[in-house]
Amino acid sequence: MAAGTAPACILVRHAHAEWPEYVGRDFARPLTDRGVKEAHATGLALRAAGVSPRRIIASAARRTEQTARILVDELQLPPSSLQLLESLYNAAAPTLAQALQAAVQQGTPVLLVAHNPGISELARLMSGNGMLEPFRPAEWRIFSSAGDTGTAR
Repeated sequence: MAAGTAPACILVRHAHAEWPEYVGRDFARPLTDRGVKEAHATGLALRAAGVSPRRIIASAARRTEQTARILVDELQLPPSSLQLLESLYNAAAPTLAQALQAAVQQGTPVLLVAHNPGISELARLMSGNGMLEPFRPAEWRIFSSAGDTGTAR
């Protein structure tokens, strides 16, 4: 990212979550110990890259909420910067894009924490590259505009 160029948005897939041993509702699946460490590492990497979103929007599912709250802490953002949306739970790219667009209208950069396959689909749409690899757990990509290919981490 060029100096002085603020990203429009950062897409993040939630970190590793309990599976397949987890018994209970999918919505309530928590991060594993590995996932907690990944989320902290993602937050530290974002901060090291100079990324400081104004807002974080995330699926209200437990694993995305946990990832997002860790990012809020690591990025030293106020708790009020986080918005949890039930509509983003396992949402497809168009739903994620709509929520992201609404958040971007309130100021950029915005960080979105969501699930696969929707987050990967959204990255493909935003980049115009249908061949982008799917997001791995806790992976993040920066987009400076809707036509950007994104910077993967």
